[in-house]
Amino acid sequence: MTDTSSGTHTRTAQSKWLSKSAAQVRGSDKNEVQFHYDISNDFNESRPDLAIEAVQDRIRPGHYNTDLGNSLATFARDHMGTVDRRTTVIILGDGRNNYNDPNLRDFEDIKRRARKLVWFNPEHPRQWGTGDSDMPMYVPLCDAVHRVSNLRELVDAVDSLFTRR
Repeated sequence: MTDTSSGTHTRTAQSKWLSKSAAQVRGSDKNEVQFHYDISNDFNESRPDLAIEAVQDRIRPGHYNTDLGNSLATFARDHMGTVDRRTTVIILGDGRNNYNDPNLRDFEDIKRRARKLVWFNPEHPRQWGTGDSDMPMYVPLCDAVHRVSNLRELVDAVDSLFTRR
């Protein structure tokens, strides 16, 4: 699951394309159209450099308004059946929600069903809770939260998933 906001200045170019490519949400009005793109097959069937190129060619960038609560509802509706005690759910995004409902109910349901719920956030923790950031509400529900704004932080965060404590 990814956050689709484009307003985070700390986000690297790599995480920008990933978050915009994986899911696109236009507006929070229930009458507007919501688009989601599954890019799993691109990476399952191609080398990473070719997969990135294919995704970027197929899904053009643009301006998107984050409605993370709506994305959580869609995930719960369409994919909750695949989440069980063997599943690690990783959220990629800054936790900014354009003042929409953060949908903690579905987030808590995902947490209850999953083995682990982990968040990779490109923003510095000092920014969490400022403006439209809902991170302070999500953090207590996560098994781990990592700042991931560069390749080194990504490597460290992924490595931590495989470390037993």
